[in-house]
Amino acid sequence: MFDAALDHLLDGVLTDDLFIPDKEFAPTKEEVDTMNRAKETAEVVKGLFHGLADILKTI
Repeated sequence: MFDAALDHLLDGVLTDDLFIPDKEFAPTKEEVDTMNRAKETAEVVKGLFHGLADILKTI
């Protein structure tokens, strides 16, 4: 149940449209790099929460 709640929360907060720039916006290289780092960080955090959920299931 914890895993399902976490999936629901993260899917609602970390949606793909957060990482898709507006079509009229032309990001600089620095902004693109920042967006890529943010996406990578979000994936790591999501993985950590899933790992924590797995650990809690075994306790």
